[in-house]
Amino acid sequence: MPIASGFVVLLARVASNAYVESFNGRLREECLNANWFLSLEDARVKIEAWRRDYNESRPHTALGHVPPAEFAAWEGARSLTV
Repeated sequence: MPIASGFVVLLARVASNAYVESFNGRLREECLNANWFLSLEDARVKIEAWRRDYNESRPHTALGHVPPAEFAAWEGARSLTV
């Protein structure tokens, strides 16, 4: 069975890689290519601002086009009523 289990692992890696590649493309296009970094600190500030927007404010298709912070609040309220 090593061949079959290796095949399953390979498929999992390919699927995971698609998510990583999608994220990397967005980071590069929306943040790295869109900004001119004047120093390491400037890069940290601009990348952190992009990360917060990406993780808290912008709608995500996987969450039904709802921002993650809003989705988490909704899920938290829903779990309290169940």
